[in-house]
Amino acid sequence: MTLGIVLAVLVAAVPEWTLEGCIERGLQEGVSLQRQELLLRQRRSDERLALLDGLPEISLRTGCDFGWGRTVDMQELMIVDHRLNFSNSWSVGASLSSSRVVSTLLEQREKRYLREEAAAGREAMETGLKIAITEAYLELLLADKNYENACTGYESILAQRERTEKEVLSGRLSYRSLAEIEARSATEKAAVASARGNRRTAAMNLSRYLNLPPEEELTVAPPAEDSLPEPWPMPSAGDIARYVATHPRIRQAEASLGTGQVALRKERASLLPDLTVAGGYGTYYSNASRVTWYNQLTGNGNPSLGVTLTIPLPGGQSFTRLRQRSSAVSQQACEIEELRQELESEMLSSLLNAINCYESCLAAEENMKALGTAFRANEARFENGAISSSEYLISRTNWQKAVGAYWQARYRYLFQLKIISLRKIPVQEGGAQ
Repeated sequence: MTLGIVLAVLVAAVPEWTLEGCIERGLQEGVSLQRQELLLRQRRSDERLALLDGLPEISLRTGCDFGWGRTVDMQELMIVDHRLNFSNSWSVGASLSSSRVVSTLLEQREKRYLREEAAAGREAMETGLKIAITEAYLELLLADKNYENACTGYESILAQRERTEKEVLSGRLSYRSLAEIEARSATEKAAVASARGNRRTAAMNLSRYLNLPPEEELTVAPPAEDSLPEPWPMPSAGDIARYVATHPRIRQAEASLGTGQVALRKERASLLPDLTVAGGYGTYYSNASRVTWYNQLTGNGNPSLGVTLTIPLPGGQSFTRLRQRSSAVSQQACEIEELRQELESEMLSSLLNAINCYESCLAAEENMKALGTAFRANEARFENGAISSSEYLISRTNWQKAVGAYWQARYRYLFQLKIISLRKIPVQEGGAQ
């Protein structure tokens, strides 16, 4: 049984993974993505709790005092010895300060920025995971193709060796031709082993994203496109600006900048005067009085209202922290501008890479056809004894390299288009579909 048949049987026995299936599985099994989702839920919960923290502080107090000894009878205006007396008090109060209101508003804004930062971070992480799975899928696909080409080349050399051996025994070719074929056979066998090892490595890398056991065989399906779509034209300046402005990494950086600005406002608010308004109502009951319990509670009511103004006296440390916060905000703004330039360059590079891959694919296809025609002609000449085995092997090697280069260029171009789609790069109509 030849290597090609063995490979076909193994591939048929193992279900093929599509790129969409790998991405879906990778998103479900991605631990980092799940952790980011939990962080996003926590940020949403913190945002709701920050809203409740802005409510006024309400307190309810009660107390009970006991005494034994001499006491005063307020009705008879006389001193009574060894009498148990007790009193109960109840009060309810609420207070609200201007610093608490400002702090609550800033806290709500900070929690909102943290939630937006977590949401943008999850989206960026999801896109990065999709691109990583796509690249791993491409590497396994190329490794499969190289292994298939290596097996085919080894089978061809073995068949050619049998024919050459017969020709040598018949005296039509010299023993040198057979020795060259055997040396080439050993080289092709080593190439098969190397391609098999590369395929195992590529399969392990993809299995890591899919959370599959290492011993499970992994086979991927090639792209279904019959014809190559043309690359997209370069976007306009407006498309570039919109892409950069809505990019998850930009939104994440802007949310982080907003958090820094809130911290700066908190530092400034700590230098402002604080106005506190407190109000309450209390009453009490004592057995020293002969008035009924209910009449004492209603008659001893005591409402209260207080206003407190606190003026802070900031020192040099406060102004130093304020300058540090301001410097950090300015630094974050500069980092956002650098990130905008980086994303713009990344976008243009992706589109230019697609154009370069497309042109390379067309050139590789022409080269493969030309070398294929030359190889078939040299193969017929070699069988007729018109050329040596060295010339035949050189022609065959050049053709195999051309075939491998064509499929690599084709797959890389198709997957470059897929990566552009995953990054949601805006493109103009009329290009790849």
